[in-house]
Amino acid sequence: PGPVQALLSNESAQGGVWRGLQVWAGTASTFGAILLILALGLSLVSPGSEIIRLLKAAGAIFLLVLAADGFRSATATQHQVGGRSRRRAPPFVLGSLAILVNPGGWVFSATVAGPLLRSASSQSGTLGALACAAAMLVGVAAGDVGVVLAGGAIHRSRPELQVRIRQGLALVLGGFAVWLLASSVAS
Repeated sequence: PGPVQALLSNESAQGGVWRGLQVWAGTASTFGAILLILALGLSLVSPGSEIIRLLKAAGAIFLLVLAADGFRSATATQHQVGGRSRRRAPPFVLGSLAILVNPGGWVFSATVAGPLLRSASSQSGTLGALACAAAMLVGVAAGDVGVVLAGGAIHRSRPELQVRIRQGLALVLGGFAVWLLASSVAS
């Protein structure tokens, strides 16, 4: 589990399964597009240390904003949330951004997925690489949808328990943010 799964848990605990699935659709389609590009033979250059540092910093800021919003909304009453006009990115966009600013995802794409898809392509052609990419996406999707369903169960739990769990999930997002920020400065 990483920042993407923490986001899926937090968003589905906050807004229910439907919201979680919308965030998941953003993560799955963005990750799927990256895998498709790789399967079609366009390679990613392994990101250099400066790019990784920038991705870590951008990812940390993104996660800090989500953590703060998640912590604040965990204790807000329905009236408080409904009374404010909150400007927030749509769930699909949040999911896409979670993939795009996730340095681990880019490193995985460049160092694991790319070579694996190239190997599948050399063994079975483009269709083999596409099948391999589809299998990776289905595997990731199965786990992520499970995370969304678990978050949806939290959303339907007792209000006191829900607040504690949502605050905990917001702290997990914040922890990932601090870790990314610290590693971006240290590297």
